[in-house]
Amino acid sequence: MNKKALTLIEIVIASMVLVTIIIYSLLAFNNVLFLSEHSSNFSLAMEGAQAILEEIKSKPIDTIKSDYSGYTFDILDKSGNFLGKGRVDVEEVGGGWNFQGNAGWSARSGHTSVVFDNKIWIMGGYDGNYLNEV
Repeated sequence: MNKKALTLIEIVIASMVLVTIIIYSLLAFNNVLFLSEHSSNFSLAMEGAQAILEEIKSKPIDTIKSDYSGYTFDILDKSGNFLGKGRVDVEEVGGGWNFQGNAGWSARSGHTSVVFDNKIWIMGGYDGNYLNEV
């Protein structure tokens, strides 16, 4: 049987390949951890923004712009550690409201709305009966 001994060059090359594989594995693992943390932080920021939006919805319409334009809030992790700041900007859109629909519509919930042709279209809903109005 013929045994071949590894030369010093082959050992160095094999070591370099192994080190390269280890480094890229560690980098990939680090990227996964970063993406996981980034995703978690984004989720926390969205929760904060949603809480502010719920607060804004309870305020009188005429005070929202003055109270919340440029409003900042803290983003905290699950342990209460400060991660950064979130910001809410409120601005007026030019023009005024021009109601184009049937003023006899009933109060409803569960309706859908969409902006099309620079107008808000309200569709359907539920007022005790399912509605198919537009």
